[in-house]
Amino acid sequence: MHRIINLKTFKKIKMFFILIFLSCIGIMLYYITPFFTGYLIDNIISEKNISHLKVWVILSIIFSISMHSYIFYFLKYLWSKHGFLSSKEIRENIVNKILNLFNSDYNDFENSFIFNIIISDSSTAGSIIINYICSIAVSIFRILLCLVILFSINLKLTLIGLIFIPIYMGAIFLNKNKLKQISLEEREATDDYISFVDTIINGKKHINLFREEKFFKEIYNQKMDLWTEKRLKYKFFLSLTREIPQFISTLAPFIILAYGSKLVIANTLSLGSLVMFSQYLNMLFEPLSILTRVSVEKKSTKPIFDRLDKFINHKSTSKDGYLNLLNEDKNLLLINNYDIYNKNNDLLFKVDNLTITNRGVYLIQGDNGTGKTTLFNLLTGINDVNSIKPNGDSFKFQILKTLYDNFSYLYNPGFLFSGTVEENITFDNINNTRLKEICKILMIKDLDKEVTLNPINLSLGEQQKIFLARTFFYDKDIILLDEPTSNLDSQVKCNLINYIESIKNNKTILIISHDSSLESIADSIFKIEDKEIIDTKNNR
Repeated sequence: MHRIINLKTFKKIKMFFILIFLSCIGIMLYYITPFFTGYLIDNIISEKNISHLKVWVILSIIFSISMHSYIFYFLKYLWSKHGFLSSKEIRENIVNKILNLFNSDYNDFENSFIFNIIISDSSTAGSIIINYICSIAVSIFRILLCLVILFSINLKLTLIGLIFIPIYMGAIFLNKNKLKQISLEEREATDDYISFVDTIINGKKHINLFREEKFFKEIYNQKMDLWTEKRLKYKFFLSLTREIPQFISTLAPFIILAYGSKLVIANTLSLGSLVMFSQYLNMLFEPLSILTRVSVEKKSTKPIFDRLDKFINHKSTSKDGYLNLLNEDKNLLLINNYDIYNKNNDLLFKVDNLTITNRGVYLIQGDNGTGKTTLFNLLTGINDVNSIKPNGDSFKFQILKTLYDNFSYLYNPGFLFSGTVEENITFDNINNTRLKEICKILMIKDLDKEVTLNPINLSLGEQQKIFLARTFFYDKDIILLDEPTSNLDSQVKCNLINYIESIKNNKTILIISHDSSLESIADSIFKIEDKEIIDTKNNR
């Protein structure tokens, strides 16, 4: 838990102390209530004092309103508020980690896992953090205060009541390891369920087009049934672990009342004191119940904290672990004696020598699945180090550092968000001259148009124009283009090719494309064939 929220800052420590202090004041107010009962029985009812009864009623009403107003705000609302703020902080840490984690490391996590820890796990962890820390301190205070009061009322009854405490607290450890394992299984089943729901949502149109609703519904039912089974099993054991101490707290007052009644009959204890003792005994079991509950919750939710720790404290590998970044060199890019692999560890192609010395346009061709995009992903750090392995003793993967720190990548699939076309291109960076230039080339007219995602209100061609405009807007030194002419009409395609040709002497432009019209502006063409990449040296 301590790795999720940093308690070393004075601000957080101060917040917990304030919550605990305010709660203890509320508890002291709450513990006054049995005295009203005892006074009513021993001093008003026994003496039949009607005038005092009226005063008692008025004071009771005033006290009840004041006490519950205080408890509502300082014990319930503030705890709930800071639980939510803790969840908010955890979510901020997760999103910050997402935005700053290397792409190659981010690929290690399933989307369903990320969604679950942001939406569900963070909320649970935030409330548990507040409840666990504050509840333990406040519950200990309540137990000590209650014991002092009980001993002051009657020693023998208190000693009998103490017998039930170890039995009651023993329930804390009931099925704790079993509950932890079941909780972990439930989280995994939830991830799997959410992942498939996401598949149905994103693939709905394709499922309908192929009339495969029954197939996907069957798989959905399997995932849902497994999740339901694990969820209900978790709820059963959690409820059982909580119910046993509740049984003890119900049984104990009966025994105390039986023995206390004997003392009342023997005139060694007043009826008001017995009723008051019974109320305080229940108040003793309340904090014990809370201690039990938060301890069980902490144990059962440990897998949640482990999952959050796994992501928030994930140690990133070096994104340039296979790269040698050079401050100056005669080559812009040099790859010697490396093998490129896919995610299944199947060899895509070997690189004996891939050298780019000058600025210009370099076209990369090959059949689908040969590894063209994988090469781009390695150049930009998207793929992890397992995608590339040295082949031989003299291996190099060198790139000029000024290029590596200054690239733009037309990556597929493209990324859009709810906002205007202009915002999707510029991300709110202001360079009106550059924007107008790019929009003229790509014939983008309605920059103020609002982009909606569900359903998408842009054609494939409009989307491609935005992706291209975004890639060129930043005016980087190295530009990677993956199928740049797809979904473009002939005029825009012509404008794009002419523009690429006009800037190629000042840029290093690598293009993946099956479009033969790009060959005319290429300074060199690399082809991937028979698991090898060959420089055809198609110099003009």
